[in-house]
Amino acid sequence: MPIGASGRVLNEMCSSKICVDEYKAGELSGRIYNGNYSEPFVFCGVLDLLKQLEYMFDHFEYPQRTTRNRSFAKEKESGTDLGFQEQHCVADAENIRESALNASEIILSGDTEETDEKEHPTERGKLATFYVKVMFRKNATWQGTVLWLDHDEQLNFRSVLELLFLMDGALEQTKDVQ
Repeated sequence: MPIGASGRVLNEMCSSKICVDEYKAGELSGRIYNGNYSEPFVFCGVLDLLKQLEYMFDHFEYPQRTTRNRSFAKEKESGTDLGFQEQHCVADAENIRESALNASEIILSGDTEETDEKEHPTERGKLATFYVKVMFRKNATWQGTVLWLDHDEQLNFRSVLELLFLMDGALEQTKDVQ
């Protein structure tokens, strides 16, 4: 695989467009688009958003985690779905996820230099749209950049908590305008 194509595949694995459609009392819901899946992941709440992004990173083993997650639950047998939990916040969420998780739906073509934004240019959240690129998963958290597409503002984040505060601040700002 050419170096350019390899970089494209790795870039897609760690980059996702987050379309926020609803924001109430600090909880958000919407869709996650990733260039490796033909269908969006639907999320309902912050924890669901983080679990689904973490699932994608674990599925592709990129960016690789530096620590193993601990849990009160017993370890699952090998061959499971890496702890991905289905939640039904939207009537068709289950169907969308099943389609997106189907291995035959994965698109790993590295022939072009397009980003997820170019592949899903019309997909926007009703309230806000973010392009999140997680570069590292160190110290049991994430580091990367977030681009608020509606205002063309980009910031780096050093933890998942900081990412959530950045997104929350943008959504509060959007809420004040409406």
